[in-house]
Amino acid sequence: MFLYIVRAYQYMTNGKRVRMKKLLAVAACAAMTLGVLAAPIHAPRGNNQAEQEILDFETLTEDAKAEIIRALNEKAGLAARQQRYATMLEQVDVRRAEVSQKLLKFKSDESIQDEQIKEEEIRLHEIEAHLTDLAGRENALVSEAEGADEEVKRLGKRLNFTQQEYHKSYTKLESLKNLAERYDGYGNSIRRVMEVRDRVVGIHGVVADIISTTKEYETAIETALGGSIQNIVTDSEQTAKQLIEYLKKNKYGRATFLPLTSVADRGSFNQESALREPGVLGLASDLVTVDKQYRGLAGYLLGRVIVADHIDSAIALAKKYKHSMRIVTLEGELLNAGGSMTGGAFKNSSNLLGRKREIEELEENCGKALVLVEEIQKDLALNEGILEEAKGELEKIRAEKQAAYLEENTAQMNLSRMEGKKREIVESSADLVAENRELEEQLKELKENRTRLEEEAGRCLIQNSEATRLRRNSLVFFCLKKKKEDNTLMITSRSNGQTK
Repeated sequence: MFLYIVRAYQYMTNGKRVRMKKLLAVAACAAMTLGVLAAPIHAPRGNNQAEQEILDFETLTEDAKAEIIRALNEKAGLAARQQRYATMLEQVDVRRAEVSQKLLKFKSDESIQDEQIKEEEIRLHEIEAHLTDLAGRENALVSEAEGADEEVKRLGKRLNFTQQEYHKSYTKLESLKNLAERYDGYGNSIRRVMEVRDRVVGIHGVVADIISTTKEYETAIETALGGSIQNIVTDSEQTAKQLIEYLKKNKYGRATFLPLTSVADRGSFNQESALREPGVLGLASDLVTVDKQYRGLAGYLLGRVIVADHIDSAIALAKKYKHSMRIVTLEGELLNAGGSMTGGAFKNSSNLLGRKREIEELEENCGKALVLVEEIQKDLALNEGILEEAKGELEKIRAEKQAAYLEENTAQMNLSRMEGKKREIVESSADLVAENRELEEQLKELKENRTRLEEEAGRCLIQNSEATRLRRNSLVFFCLKKKKEDNTLMITSRSNGQTK
């Protein structure tokens, strides 16, 4: 009996809902059983009392039976819950395995995406570096093309200018040559003689064709020569005689001839000190250029004429030497021996002495112009080739650049797509990690609940055992009591029989 009371107290202190009254009733029934069995047999009790006791025991038996049924139901409920928890644990384990597999796959996918992103970034950097290189080459080619274009324009202008100058010089040269060939500016007799120079051997030309000088001294020399500049130079007196007859016969007029065999240098200049006077530039014969065979002719014509820089110098020189020499200035003034002076505006438009020099200069200029034109044309062709080549390279580079831009755009889109996919993988992985954490918590909670269910099942088993024992004890008690009463009736019956 004490054991029932202690267990009831333990159930109460554990906070579980245990039917205290029924346990106490079981304890009381057990106590009564022990008391009845131990009590001495007295006289039989009345029928009412016996019936009441039977009812009480039946009530206790029914309660014990109800307790057993309740315990069995509770056990069945616990078993169902245990089965449900087992199923849930299995489902959680399956889901955890799936989540773990997916996490491994996501991790592998993320690693693959990282590798692909790295490769695409390297490719993108290579494309960007290639674009930078193309841009540098494009800028260099643009600069080269612009430079070549500017050079082509400059050379084109220079070529046009040079060609114009050449044509201008050539036109003037041809005009001067025509004048020189026709001996325009000379007298009619001179022209007639020079027309037959190819048929008459011995005609060397006019003095203006034989003597030349620099442009600086042309006016002075032509002034010093005077009319003799149109004199005709022949090889001999015989040739001169033949030409004079030709003029007389055809009534072409008169001309002066200078046969080289009869015309000679008049000797050296005997007033050397005059050449050292201020403003004196030298003897006119020393300021001209002639072939060696004509040196005597130059001395004959100009060997006694002094060239001074200015008229004041000429006047001072003439006074000092008593007007004993001919002096000419660079501007064409002439001081004759004896004191006469000639000067004024110089209107020699024919410029017979300078015509040869001008023709030579024009020929030289035309030659230089032609060489320059050829050089310019070469440079122009070279720069035009450079320009065309640069344009062609620019077209190729720009096409390559356009393709590289498309490739860069594709790489950027691929990289963006890969990064987006990686973000999705990371987000999905994070969701799975969170789900896995929740599953672990659910698993822990389910295990704890299953443990509690096992404990409750154990307690339910104990309660069922106690109720079964109570019922068995009640039946034993009832049987013993019945037997005792039967024994008592039997004894009473025997006692009454003996008395009678």
